[in-house]
Amino acid sequence: MVHTTPPRPVDLAEVFPELAPLARTVTRLHPRPGTPTVRDSSVGGPLLWPADEPWPLCDDDHDDDGHIRLVPLADLRLARARSLPKSTTVATYRQMQGVRIYSDDEWAAIERLEQGVGLPAGPVPMLPVAQLYARDVPDLHPPADADLLQVLWCPFENISAMPETELIWRNSAEVTDPLRRPPEPLVLHADENYLPVPCTVDPEQVLEYPSANELDGELFDQVEDWTLHQIPEVSIGRLRPNDRPYHNLAIAPGWKIGGGIRWGLDGPSPQPCRVCGTETEPLLTLATYEWGDEHWVPVEDRDGSPYNAARNPVGIRIGRGHNMIINICPASPDHPHVQLMQ
Repeated sequence: MVHTTPPRPVDLAEVFPELAPLARTVTRLHPRPGTPTVRDSSVGGPLLWPADEPWPLCDDDHDDDGHIRLVPLADLRLARARSLPKSTTVATYRQMQGVRIYSDDEWAAIERLEQGVGLPAGPVPMLPVAQLYARDVPDLHPPADADLLQVLWCPFENISAMPETELIWRNSAEVTDPLRRPPEPLVLHADENYLPVPCTVDPEQVLEYPSANELDGELFDQVEDWTLHQIPEVSIGRLRPNDRPYHNLAIAPGWKIGGGIRWGLDGPSPQPCRVCGTETEPLLTLATYEWGDEHWVPVEDRDGSPYNAARNPVGIRIGRGHNMIINICPASPDHPHVQLMQ
């Protein structure tokens, strides 16, 4: 399905001509639940992985002293597929009405989801998060010998309150014997934060402008002084007349390749490469929500409410509804990536 971002309510380059040369393209991925294969670009779908290549494992210390309820991965998938309640109290109430709507296996899954299970010992297999072919994504610029980006993450948070991620650039033509059944973690957090729903993607290239804090001198002052009060004919979501609309209009939300960072938890800060010190650049934004305000809702998703199921199609939550941004070093694809939350 095609997804089309509507024109911006205001043309920023028309209001601020100095912005025109600063425009940059970004590719919105528009993930939506589907059944991607290893030969497709996807979010949360299967990876084209060589059968003879070890699967990434996270060997961090995942012992949380029982503070987080863990549940079997298989039960979470069953709960999603059958819309099972996560409380035996709810299920018992329904059964008392004289209608048995769950099988024995489903009833057992409901109980495990409520009670939780223990954490198995040893390293944890990582989960597929994204697979993107350069042929599908205009702003994906792989190294010269690669045409495929693969991203995995640990299903548990590290000390940064984010999952540890693994990045692989690959030449897909070299994978002649794909892995059929990759290893999976046995348990996950009960709230499903890090179990992506398998999604197909519909990449769409749009224009962005730098964050206001990345602008210099007079141009920064101009965009900071610009409020909705100066464009009374325009309504932008939850913004009020004295609010500044630039940030809302300049940077695309949602899952995307390239583009800028929607700074929110803090202002723009240096993100240097840990090897060479070169300033890293955003590669992939993994988003809790596809949009906040209605003007970013694709034309095809408009059903009278911007808060429909397509707003969180991947079913994950970063922090309290934030984004994870993966930055890479422009000097070398072999240097470690940087991840941050905003």
